[in-house]
Amino acid sequence: MPRSVWRCYKSAIAARRRYADRYAKDQLADPRDNEGHLYFNWVLEQMEILLKDRVVVQKVAKAQVGDVEEVTTEPLANLFEKLNLATTEDEDFESDGERDIMDTTSDISSTSKVYVPKLSKEEELRFEWFCFLEDAQKAWKHIQTVWTSTEDQNNPPDPGVAAFITEAAIELIGYQEQQIYARAMAIGGKAALVIGADPSDPFYLGLTTLRDIANIRKSHKGYIFPLEPLSERYYDLQDPTLVAKDQTLVQYMMELGMESMVRKGLWETEKIRSVSYEQPLPAASLDQVSVVLQAINDGGPISVQAALAAETILSLSVGTHLGSSTAFSKLLSLGQALDKRMTEAGKKVQFAQDHRKLAETFRTVRGWVCAWPFPGARRHKLQAAQKNDSLMGAMRGCVLPPDDSDFLRKANPVLCGKLRLTLFTYYEEAGLSLANTSPHVYAMSYLYNGLKQTERLSNTWGSIKAISKRHSQELFMGPDFPVEAERMVDRMRVSAGTNPHFLKVSKYGNPSGRAVPATKHARQSNKTWDMDTLPTIQILRDYLHDEETLLRTLYRFGTEMQKALPERNRKSIDELGLIHFLETLQEALEEAVARMKMDYVTINCACSVLFQKMEAKMGSSIDGKAATPEEWMAHTTRSYVIANTVLRELWDMEDSVKARKAAKLAPALFPTPLADIASEVIAEYVKAGGKGIPS
Repeated sequence: MPRSVWRCYKSAIAARRRYADRYAKDQLADPRDNEGHLYFNWVLEQMEILLKDRVVVQKVAKAQVGDVEEVTTEPLANLFEKLNLATTEDEDFESDGERDIMDTTSDISSTSKVYVPKLSKEEELRFEWFCFLEDAQKAWKHIQTVWTSTEDQNNPPDPGVAAFITEAAIELIGYQEQQIYARAMAIGGKAALVIGADPSDPFYLGLTTLRDIANIRKSHKGYIFPLEPLSERYYDLQDPTLVAKDQTLVQYMMELGMESMVRKGLWETEKIRSVSYEQPLPAASLDQVSVVLQAINDGGPISVQAALAAETILSLSVGTHLGSSTAFSKLLSLGQALDKRMTEAGKKVQFAQDHRKLAETFRTVRGWVCAWPFPGARRHKLQAAQKNDSLMGAMRGCVLPPDDSDFLRKANPVLCGKLRLTLFTYYEEAGLSLANTSPHVYAMSYLYNGLKQTERLSNTWGSIKAISKRHSQELFMGPDFPVEAERMVDRMRVSAGTNPHFLKVSKYGNPSGRAVPATKHARQSNKTWDMDTLPTIQILRDYLHDEETLLRTLYRFGTEMQKALPERNRKSIDELGLIHFLETLQEALEEAVARMKMDYVTINCACSVLFQKMEAKMGSSIDGKAATPEEWMAHTTRSYVIANTVLRELWDMEDSVKARKAAKLAPALFPTPLADIASEVIAEYVKAGGKGIPS
């Protein structure tokens, strides 16, 4: 027998035993109802005992013959030897009755009916609820694994990825729970959906604390609410570890309620203009852990989804065995770095009018991260509470707010990870909007390729090389970079929108001999130099712009990730299973975050400054009027003209070399002053590190 089959058999017995125990706890009124479960379990256990010494279990279940485990077995007696069968020479040994029976069996229809057991709907619901709780525990174990891996030294997942995986697990568990409750309401079996009634139940501590908070919140809606420590509320829960965890969750719920007031009262509304921000904070920037727990503060029902969110706080906050301040410190570092980059970029370029809303929303997100207004609002509320004698009297002996004003972000790494993911998404979108508005990055990709192909640059500019490779389809119309200067010029023109037919006619003439109308020459193609993002990143953008719900976003992810598979092999989230979907989603998100770390903003500004330096040195050698500093900030197309002119110079050099070779003349040095200037400017920047905006 394959080992996997044997393990599944034993696992099924264990699952049935746990279900019987749970059923016994839920149905204490009449223990006789559980006798069938217990007897069936006993039969399964006896079969396991009977078979374990009679079955050879393979070490590895494979198609080919492999090693097998040696088992000690007793020889089985041949029972047929003990049979005393009389021989008969009567050919008509069967009786007439037996012959009649055998004859009638041939008339029986071969079509068999599927056996459908008659089950109670409430019993089915109770078993479905039991399986759902098992799924919730598996989801929590997966969340723990993901966050533990963020502390690995070798290739750890980004906290933003871990945060979104946590959100996905909580949201899908909540959706599954809603479906079960809807079926329970339809059959009147809601009473069977019990959790947290026994200390052995999953998420018992979190559910107990949340129920107490929900009760006290009915009469105390403000920042602080009076709730005694766990050891005072329950005399059978005196473990210091449990008391400390309970205090952490109570304090977190206080702080969360305060931040919700700041968000919904100002930052997520048009009132944000009163504090010098133009666009409100996206509601989707708040993590799902906080969303679910804030619903309890607002009077929502206790649920397994809320218990899973509470378990995140109880186990991942700073000071616990899994807790770490890494997510908090990484959030602050990223926010400050991006804010500095955007401030420097604002001195070199401006966002187009169509992208001003995006830029202002990103500025609001950076302000929420770097200039977090919560500590000030919290301090004001605490000062007001100290003047309220009745409240201070009620708070004696109760859990007090934390001393650390950063407690909220330190206690919930998912909150920090979600803000980090929001920063990455908005920064990448802002950078691509700048790069697609002006041709600076596009023109530099062609110019850099031309200078490298002609061996005029020895050092490698890593950033522009990475962009050229990543967006080769949009920039170079294929995966391969053009090698000849003539092909570079042609592709550069076509990818910028030049009519390919006009380009062909201008070079080789019209095969029909007829003149091509000027209107046809002027007609542009649908090609642009715009660089695209990944479909998964676009899905994230729609969600973080408050255009899609989280649940809808997850199902869009599921559909997108299945597109690479043959249509017959594609599966929905429900068919994949929760854990498999989360693992697949993590891979897609890690690729997306790696892409979003590309600094398009700084690269665009660097290209703009380098082209300005080239233009200043080339002077009148470039056709047209030189652009002013204001025009460079306003997305001039002057960079396209410069790159195209240099590539044409390289094209002329190639033609000269080919002509001399055809005439069998000795090679001669062809002057390329413009290419020399471009090489000098780029080489100077690359030798200095090739990072940041050149001065």
